[in-house]
Amino acid sequence: MLKLPDEKTRWYLALTFTSLAFSIVMVRNAWLNDDAYITFRVVDNFVNGYGLRWNVDERVQAYTNPLWLFVVSALYFFTREMYLTSILLSISLSLISAFALISFHTQRASQVLVCFSILAFSRCFVDYSTSGLENPLTYLILSIFLLAYFRMKDSPLRIFILSLFASLSAFNRLDTLLLYIPALSFEWMTSNGKLRNLVYIGLGFLPLICWECFSLIYYGFLFPNTAYAKLNNFVERKELLIQGFYYFKWLWERDTSSVLAIILGVSLPIVRKDLKKISLIGGILLYSFYVLWIGGDFMGGRFFSPLVLFSAFVIVSFQDLFVRYKMCLSLSIILIISSLIRPFSPITTGKDFGKDQTLLRDETGIGNDRMYYYQITGLLNWEMGKLMPKESFSSVRDGLVLRKQNKKMVKVYGCIGFRGFFAGPKVHIIDYWALADPLLSRIPPLYKPKWMIGHFWRHVPGGYLESIETGESRFKDRNLGEFYKKLKIITQGPIWSLNRWREILRVNLGFYDSLIDKDFYRFAGIKFYDYDKLKEQLNKLSSDTGIKVPKRGLEIRFPFSINFREIKAELKAKDKFYFLFFRDKDYVGRLITTPSSSSDGFEVFRLEIPERISKVGINKLRIFVYPRDVESEIRDIEILRENQDTFSKL
Repeated sequence: MLKLPDEKTRWYLALTFTSLAFSIVMVRNAWLNDDAYITFRVVDNFVNGYGLRWNVDERVQAYTNPLWLFVVSALYFFTREMYLTSILLSISLSLISAFALISFHTQRASQVLVCFSILAFSRCFVDYSTSGLENPLTYLILSIFLLAYFRMKDSPLRIFILSLFASLSAFNRLDTLLLYIPALSFEWMTSNGKLRNLVYIGLGFLPLICWECFSLIYYGFLFPNTAYAKLNNFVERKELLIQGFYYFKWLWERDTSSVLAIILGVSLPIVRKDLKKISLIGGILLYSFYVLWIGGDFMGGRFFSPLVLFSAFVIVSFQDLFVRYKMCLSLSIILIISSLIRPFSPITTGKDFGKDQTLLRDETGIGNDRMYYYQITGLLNWEMGKLMPKESFSSVRDGLVLRKQNKKMVKVYGCIGFRGFFAGPKVHIIDYWALADPLLSRIPPLYKPKWMIGHFWRHVPGGYLESIETGESRFKDRNLGEFYKKLKIITQGPIWSLNRWREILRVNLGFYDSLIDKDFYRFAGIKFYDYDKLKEQLNKLSSDTGIKVPKRGLEIRFPFSINFREIKAELKAKDKFYFLFFRDKDYVGRLITTPSSSSDGFEVFRLEIPERISKVGINKLRIFVYPRDVESEIRDIEILRENQDTFSKL
């Protein structure tokens, strides 16, 4: 009679099979994205002796992942090849993290199967196990933290180790610290010798403290430039929360297995009333709220990938669920099916992925970044001796053309990763999305009714490019030129000069913020009309034509503050219009029209002004078309003031 293998043997067999299968999944899905090459350009400059800089003539932290940058730099120093170096490093770290989860936290083959079902069928986890971003190092640090959390005995050393890896995670990406705060707080509050343990926590956080000190000294700021660019977005909190909700919704609709794993990981400790694990899932909830608060990201699933690994650790830690209730098979089947019924499951995508980009991005701006770049950077499309990312991609080609010119120049671009890396150190790139630009990250983005999270376009001030080319202030806006002088002292001046440290203090405390005309740069390029002159021009038009509402908007100015009661406007019936009300430079509120038909004709819209707006008094009306990248027309506009019964001129 054939003897079945014992549990230990089954565990080893399951571990071997899943490790091999997961490796294949990683290789088949491996890719790199443009944002990763922003960090990689800094790596290239650093290794070649130019310092930790994006543009070699200024000290600006254009990356959010210092520890990842140093790890990549250590390998790049020897290989001098970025594509395979970063991909193989990412795959290795992700596999080590998954292997640590399975080998140290499972005892049965059934647990191994559940772990494999969670990780290998999670679209967000697999997608960002490569990509060139810092996620794989986040996974590794998290796995070591959880190993210490579950395996080490209570002691000051344990507190120190937990603090150290929480610190390293924040060093790798600052906002991931939120994942660790609840667990660390619980450990400290339930420990003996709180004062002594507070010292150990402080010692554990020395890597982060040292980095922040270096950042302040070298760059002049505690936070990366990307934080100022993305968080200084002037979007109302309500809109950001709605966008954050869409980010969660995107995951549910396209990566249901990941959502189910996270929900189960959060629910189990609460149902089982396990305080130690509840403190862990507190990190998941805190981090999730942060993602919601900032409006998520344009890369679908990116922020959720560490939560999938975190949840897998929590789920398999409940040993009795797999022994007593034998829920392994049913749970695995649910996770696998929920992945396979959604498009682009990691198990099913291969070399042709991304050729069809029909489902690339939804109307909220959230998309599948791997789909966009896979044909250019996917590992399965790599060929020996050929450049990767592929030269056929416009950004790569642009960068190579600039490098061949081999001379100092200043260029303005968005999507700066590939362009910047391949352009080389002689090219100074002004990033109009402001991720790598110290000045643009501190001025408001252009107003757009339809904005894309993480992509907030800045108006490049007149004379800015010439100022960088010549080294002399050529700004048309003298106040902004004065502000840039202060920034230039910080980013280009002698590091230890007293004047630089004085400006670091003043700029960080906002002493010079008044030099930035926020209203002007928020609405730069808008077309101006005085109300009376606009009416005269409208009256001269034929019945089938109107005044153009350009892409950057139209502003109607009134000679004095008015308490509106109603607006009557003849607009293109097929378009959506945003009416923004201002008292001088102060935003008061807005109204939005809904398209009434698909015809190209005009239709009269009557907009009743809310009392809260009417009471303030308004002297500017700004009109925009939704979305921002189209133009439309307005045929007529009349206003009804308080205590008047008919529409009339002022």
